[in-house]
Formats: sequence, C-alpha cells, structure tokens
Amino acid sequence: MKTGTASIEKLMLQITHGELRLPEIQRSYVWKPAQVAGLVDSLYRGYPSGSILLWETTELVTEKDLSSTGASGVSMIKPLYLLDGQQRLTSLHRVFTGHDRARVVMNVLTEKFQIESAATKKDPRWISVHELLADKVSAFRLVADLENAVEGSGLSQEDLFARLDQVRRITKYTYWLEILDDMPYPEVTEIFVRVNSRGRALKETDLALATLSARWPGVVAKLEERAEWCRDQHYHALDMAFLVRCLAALATETTSPGSFSNVEIEGLETAWEATKKGLHHTVTLLKDKVEIDNSTLIPSANALVPLVYYLGTRSESMLGEEESDQLIYWLLVAFIQSRFSTSAATVIAQDVSALRSSDPLGNLYRNLGLLQNRPEISASSLAGKSSTSPYFLLSYLAARRNKAPDWWYGVPVALSHDGSYSVEYHHIHPRSRLKDLYTKAEINDLANLAFISDKANRKITNRAPALYFEELDPDDLTRHFVSLDPELRTVERYPAFIAERRSRLAVAMNELLNSYRPKLLDAVEPSEEDAGELASVSIQAYGNSEEAGDIVLALTAVRGSETWQDTVTFDSVIGALNDLADGRGSELIVGQESIDLPAETSELGLPMGPILVTGGLDEWRKVLDRELDDLLPLDELPSISEPPVWDGARVNLSVLDVD
Repeated sequence: MKTGTASIEKLMLQITHGELRLPEIQRSYVWKPAQVAGLVDSLYRGYPSGSILLWETTELVTEKDLSSTGASGVSMIKPLYLLDGQQRLTSLHRVFTGHDRARVVMNVLTEKFQIESAATKKDPRWISVHELLADKVSAFRLVADLENAVEGSGLSQEDLFARLDQVRRITKYTYWLEILDDMPYPEVTEIFVRVNSRGRALKETDLALATLSARWPGVVAKLEERAEWCRDQHYHALDMAFLVRCLAALATETTSPGSFSNVEIEGLETAWEATKKGLHHTVTLLKDKVEIDNSTLIPSANALVPLVYYLGTRSESMLGEEESDQLIYWLLVAFIQSRFSTSAATVIAQDVSALRSSDPLGNLYRNLGLLQNRPEISASSLAGKSSTSPYFLLSYLAARRNKAPDWWYGVPVALSHDGSYSVEYHHIHPRSRLKDLYTKAEINDLANLAFISDKANRKITNRAPALYFEELDPDDLTRHFVSLDPELRTVERYPAFIAERRSRLAVAMNELLNSYRPKLLDAVEPSEEDAGELASVSIQAYGNSEEAGDIVLALTAVRGSETWQDTVTFDSVIGALNDLADGRGSELIVGQESIDLPAETSELGLPMGPILVTGGLDEWRKVLDRELDDLLPLDELPSISEPPVWDGARVNLSVLDVD
C-alpha cells in the first residue's frame, strides 16, 4: 500500500479529467444538501475531515459516474478508484461545479454556511462559495459591495479580505491518501466492506452489492435499471433494497443477501431472470386485478417478496383466476395481520421455504393460519384504526370496488387525479369542528376518512356534513359507505356516525376479501379467536416545528385496566431512525428503560409499559409524519409523571396500529 497527500483542488481536477473514478461496489450518493454545507464549514475552519482510500489498478473495472457534471476526460495515466471518501469528494465536486443541490453560501458577518435560499439571495451578506472557488468574482469588487452590507459591524476591509481568502484556501486543503496498489478486485471488495463497516456502516444491501459486484460485474446497473422500471410503474417502494431481497430469495438457500458469496455466477444469472419475471408479473397482478395503481398505500413492500418468488419460478402458463385469487387473498390477509412489520427477514425465509415445498400455496396459507381460521373483519377490528393502518388500503380498495366517485370530479376514486400519485383523503367531519370535543384518535378514525381529491376537500373547507352533504348526490354518499341519516351529521352525534360507518366498512371489506377467497378455503369453517385484553397505544406531538427542534411526543399505552404514560423528544426518535437507516447503532431512552439498537437493526421496537410497539424504519417514519401533521402547541402538553419501571410481560403491537 502506498500513501501520499493531495489538495482538494488536485482531487477535483482528477475527477473532472477521469483520473479518479468510482467502482461499481460503491453505494449511491446519499448526502443531503445540509451535509454538504457542513463539510464546507469544516474545511473553512481547517477541521479534520478524514482520509481518502484509493485503489490503483490496471484491471478492467465496472464503473459508476463520480463527476457531478457527467464529464469524463481521457487520461493517459493509470486510473485511481475511490473506495472511501465518495460522499465527501462528490459533494465537493458539486460545490466546485455549481450543482443545484450544492449551492453553498457563507454569511461574511457570522461565518455561517448553509444552502442558498430565497432569503440569502436577498441578503448581500451571503456570498456564493462556488463563485469564490471558481474565481468567478473579484475579491476587490466583492469587498466593496460588502462594506455597506456590514456597516456598523466592526468588520474592516482587511477582515473581509481575510474571510474571502479563507474560503478560497479550501482548494488548498490537503487530504491524506492511502492507495491500494494492484490488489485483485475480490480482495479490494473485502477491504471496502471492512472499511465501511465501521462508523457510518453500510446497510445490508450495500454489503451484498459489494460482494455481488466483485463476482458479477454489472449487477448494480441491472438492479438500477429494474428499480427505474418500478418507478415508471409508480411502484417507488420497490427499490434497490427490495430487489436485492428478491434476488436473495431466488438465488440463495437462506434467502439472506449475506449468502450471495456462496452462489455460482450461473445461479445468480438464473435468479436474476426469475426476479425480473416475477417482478413484472407481481406489478401487473396488483395493478390489473387488485387496482393498486401505485405502491403508496402498500403497508409493507416485504410482503411482495414471496409473490415475486412464486411468479418468478412458476411456468409460463397463463395465471388462472383461482391461482391469482389465492395470491391476492393471501397478500391482503398478510397486510391486515401486519405479518411483515417485524422480523421481516425471518418471515420472508419462512414464506419462501413454504413456496419451495410440494404444496407451495397450501403451506403459504398455513404460515398465516388460514387453513385453521377464516379471517372476518368486524366493526371492532376497525376501532382505533387510522390512515397508517393496513386497513386503510382495504378501505380504498372497497371504495374502488363500490365505484365510489370523487366529490369534485365525479369520476371513480383513485390515488390521485393530477399525476402526482399522492394519496388524497378527507375528514368527512372536519377536524376543526371536532377538536374541542374528541381526541385525536377519534377524529382521525378510519371511519372518518373518505378518498376524494384535494380540490373537493378545498371546496368543502371546514363545513359540517349537515351543510355540504346537501350538495352531493345521495348515491355518491352511499358508495362511500356514508349513511343518509341526517341525525348523524352533527358534531354531537359524531360517535354514532363513526360506529355506523365502521360497520358499513367492515361489511365492504369482508365482501372485498371474499371476492378473492379461493376454493381451497371452502372446507374452513369461520371461528372467533379470543381477542384477549385490548391493547392500544397513542402518540401525540406537541411543539412549534421540526426546525425549532422543540417537538415532544406524548406516549400513552393502555392494556386492559393498565395505563402507562411518558414523553420522548421527537429528535431522539427520528435521530435513532436516521442512525439505523445509515447503518449506525443507536440508543433510545423510553420511560426508565435504555434501548440498545445495534447497527444491523432494520426494525425498531419500543417498549411502552405493557406494550412493545414494533415496526420497520419506514413504518415508524410514516407514523411520525402523521403526527407532525397533527402537531399541537407545546403549551398544551399535559403534565406527565415519570412512569414506574415495567417488569411484567408485554404484548406486541404494530406501529401501524398506533393511534
């Protein structure tokens, strides 16, 4: 291994001229604009910012584009491949080339750095870092312009020149280089994995791709092309990580991405063809047969892995009605059982194992308990459910099946009418009319939500149903499972309205499920399961804004006659989610318990007294985003005493079922 140093100016030229390149094993660029500004701030102050690990080789290496401009020059020297330092150097190249998401500016008065905004454009004290680094502005002219802007601050011309020069000296900042000289690709990949497994660790997907890329060059491009196809189909949730899980299910015995190293190239290629085939058939099935136009409402993309496996490995014969019904029925029940909300890797392994058996769909159904019990949705099943519940998808599908029209356009409801593919739904009884009498959970109840467009919502504003229902065709209300009883249109009768519509939704959801119910369940008699003690958790956010950093989450857990309450800061929870998403370990304190979250954790389980609330990282974000939409003033936060240490058994609850 060789060592050396290089200035930022030299490294930027090497990237532009194609002398410094990015191997396929590297992860995608993930830094946010604020992180770019933070790096420039550190360099301005001369703070340490790590070293750079490079690989010098004459091997033919599959590459990704490192230059932010897309330019690639011709180099007559042996190229260097960047193994560690990609995020920093890509960010700096963006700053040097004036990239739209890297327009860093500095306030000459406060020496603060941030991304350019509408406010900084109007304030002459903020200067463009790119223009200084690229010598696009004269320092003398800039100082002359700045003198009036900082008048009265005590800054002299010499001070201003010094600060501008300090920005320009960023180009001379020197990085320590470690260069691996002509090592073979597999060994370099092993070093890459080890280096990136400390500190800000790679995710399991990145590690798997690094292993794959060393043995099967070009795999990343294959995955990226298929992920782009999914986005074109408006199935954004089927991302690179999802595709890697599907490929692992089809290529490895364990279904784990960590087992790719044990698979021959021929096996990987066969599995990839099956992945593409299964993915295409899965998306087609969901769109054409279930009318799920995009992935926005899908509770868990992991539930689609078994479908991709099954449809990717079956024969090319046409998928019959009974077989497609079996798959759809299983999927919808898996959603409402929140089967993939916890221990997703274990559940995927169980279901793929079932699909590899001599009775694939029968064993898949056994995993859900469908051959023992017939699922029935009751009004009580929907009590306390909201827009984050898996039942939300069923309510949408039931509305589509019932040909419910939008209350503005008059066309059948869809996930959007403007091409944005966002979910649009409306509180039938406006929140502003209910907030003084009912809890947040009661107001946001699934039975108070109807799928209509934003334009219809704005037309209704905050008028009571007693007023705007008169403008609607009664059939339009009925198709949305809304009672025509005028007595249920007042604020005082809201609980009765919710109870009545909840019953209608339960009937519609059962009819929806039964429309796909396969014949193999004909011998199964309905049974009522012991519901046990009722358990519920509610979260309410209080504060001014996420930017202010003062948001507090009030937690309430109820099981039977036991109630547990506590508070936790929003920043601590979202910080833990960010750490886990980035592959770092983290820690959270809830109540008097400290929860250790290892780096490899892909799910978050928070103990709240008698209940353990669990879910994937994206599911937790979905719930937190909902709470930000319902943010209450901080001065309304009730006084909550520190809860006692809980030493009893806990019941599990999916975070998607949190009020």
